Amino acid sequence: MGLGLVLAGCRAGADRVSPVGDVPPALERFEYRRVAMGVEARLVLHAADEVRARAAATAAFDELERLEASFSDYRADSELSRLCARAGQGPVEVSDDLLAVLRRAREIGVASGGAFDVTAGPLVRVWRDARAQGVLPERDALQRARDLVGWDGLVLADDAPTGDDASAAGALGTDRAATAGAPGAAEGAAAADGRSAGSAAQRGTIALLQPGMQLDLGGIGKGYACDRVLDVVGAHGVTSALIELGGDVVVSAPPPGEEGWSLVAGCEQDVARLRLSHGALATSGDSAQHVLVDGARYSHVIDPRTGQAKTDRLCCVVLAPDGATADGLASAVRVLGNTAGRALVARFEGATLLGVQEFSALDDAPLFGDGWRQLLAPGAPDGWPAGWQAVDGADGAPRTPDDYRLVDGVLHVPSSAPSGHLQTAADLRDFRLRFDFKLARMANGGLFLRAARDGSNPAYSGCEVQLLDDHNWERVTNSTLQPWQFTGSLYGAVPPAVPDALAPIGAWNTLEVLYVGTRLAVALNGHRLYDVDTTAVAAEPAFADRALAGFIGLQRYASPDVTGDTAVWIRDVRLKEL
Repeated sequence: MGLGLVLAGCRAGADRVSPVGDVPPALERFEYRRVAMGVEARLVLHAADEVRARAAATAAFDELERLEASFSDYRADSELSRLCARAGQGPVEVSDDLLAVLRRAREIGVASGGAFDVTAGPLVRVWRDARAQGVLPERDALQRARDLVGWDGLVLADDAPTGDDASAAGALGTDRAATAGAPGAAEGAAAADGRSAGSAAQRGTIALLQPGMQLDLGGIGKGYACDRVLDVVGAHGVTSALIELGGDVVVSAPPPGEEGWSLVAGCEQDVARLRLSHGALATSGDSAQHVLVDGARYSHVIDPRTGQAKTDRLCCVVLAPDGATADGLASAVRVLGNTAGRALVARFEGATLLGVQEFSALDDAPLFGDGWRQLLAPGAPDGWPAGWQAVDGADGAPRTPDDYRLVDGVLHVPSSAPSGHLQTAADLRDFRLRFDFKLARMANGGLFLRAARDGSNPAYSGCEVQLLDDHNWERVTNSTLQPWQFTGSLYGAVPPAVPDALAPIGAWNTLEVLYVGTRLAVALNGHRLYDVDTTAVAAEPAFADRALAGFIGLQRYASPDVTGDTAVWIRDVRLKEL
């Protein structure tokens, strides 16, 4: 979707947008730049004179240096590195800033289902080394790293820091329109964290339960640092300021005579122009940091749930009341994608997902814009999915059974008998297709492509992309799957090139298909699984004998080991005919 949105301010509450008269018009504009946290930091502020401006700017950059010394995973002497060095050795006393940023990170991470996870440090390091060498990580190395990742391995002190002047570190969730330095009411898990500028640090503890655990704050640290910078300049009497650090921008009161700070936010083609006050904007993407291996583009963005680097390209813009929240949510949306990301952001008060641009993991083409249409829309009315027919397998005749359910735009595919499928009312030949799906434990299903309507097996009149609970199937059934039976495989013919790309059971996945002539390419969760010429694939029957056009189908497979009524959930099915 595009980002054609203009806002007057960040409206987390009615008092988020400051009136023009908040800042005296006599103030002068000053701008300072310095490299901090590996990027250029830009500070713009309005002060009565240069002496006051320089004092505030010096304190701001000193604060960035202090936080970098705490948060960096590149520096062996940083507070974060010292904490990780003691993983598995019990609780470690840490600063309020580290405790506060990890509380907010955990809140966002748990809400995201693990799509954002600062314990993914071992995976970050494995992929960082692989990118430097231009190769893919060894599967064993990835598995060892994955075994160290997860929020259950991070224990934060139950008692938050207290003190006469304890205000929210980074003002997480607070309103900066209040007097600078005054205590603020923080939302959620960050409620009692933090310290005011210049106060003696109150301290808590953090324990990393497994030896070898590593934390990485790259998806939230800069946003938190921006929050602290505004707190520091506010303590110096500067109430109108902007701090930009990488893809994060946080602002306080507007410039003199203005309704808000004029900002441009965007992802390549689309740009949003905003006027923002007392809020934060975060942009997350990966246009610069990636590596090409065997023609595939591997991002620096890693899905902590699978351990795999993303091969799709997505850029998102998130607006929130504070920088840490905006930064963390944008990092999560980059992994989750548009639909799941929008649902996540909606759970945080005052946060808005301004826009997402998704690009194909297969050939970098946009997955939005002209020519795309919804086969199953997020806002579709409850009931029967329009444009689809059901076949229960008994006689191959389309019918409309009452056990398929469309609720809040999500299709529930039953786990009970009879087996069968849903099929599009129209036949299709060359197309792009993308949709989200979620599997129940022990679910078995599939996606039929170019299948015939003659009552024959759709997996062989056309073809089938497998959908299966890879995580539990072999163990529960005491069987061994063939390589071409795992999720994303071309059933009976081509295994997925990327193992373990399926998200955990209960989490949403995104499947993408490109089928043009004899070319069939499939990606799962941004990971390219294969791109083949079907005429060169050894299969029975040969693809040369299969249909050149046919329906798209969603398989219903009777799954007695599924405990609930639904085996597969499907949403946001989009198609573009080519």
